[in-house]
Amino acid sequence: MQQSYEELVEKIKAWGREKQISNPTAQVVKVMEELGELSADFLRCKDMSDDLGDVMVTLIILADILGYDLRQCLGSAWAEIEKRVGVTENGCFIKKGIE
Repeated sequence: MQQSYEELVEKIKAWGREKQISNPTAQVVKVMEELGELSADFLRCKDMSDDLGDVMVTLIILADILGYDLRQCLGSAWAEIEKRVGVTENGCFIKKGIE
């Protein structure tokens, strides 16, 4: 049986607490490390599914340490992004103006 997103998030947060991962600076470094691995595998045209998952795990734990709810963070980001205007060049969106 597949777990829901919410169940996985709660298990990841519990795991982080169990492992006593509580230093936000160290966790930001871990996020960056996982992003580096994702970037390296992207550039090597390798499968990135595990890398993407690792980035999500580190972000979930970081948000938990800092007292943020990632769903709310995502909703807040989307509320800003959906209003942006700009152009897409070579597959990259370039926002217009300064917010």
